[in-house]
Amino acid sequence: MAERLELMGIYDNVYRHWSGPTHGIDIIQGKAGVTDEGSAEIFQIRHFGSVNDVAKWVLTLSLMMFEL
Repeated sequence: MAERLELMGIYDNVYRHWSGPTHGIDIIQGKAGVTDEGSAEIFQIRHFGSVNDVAKWVLTLSLMMFEL
């Protein structure tokens, strides 16, 4: 669909980047850690540290949809 809509750049930057964390297939690749208290921690797309990036993409894609 992205290719047909000529939006491969967005596909490459958004989907491919977040697909692994969203589907849980890249947990081992730098997505797991240990908190200061010693408990396990898994970083995911919904992690608060990602909120700025997620909000920017949501706004960008929403504006693109309104233009269409």
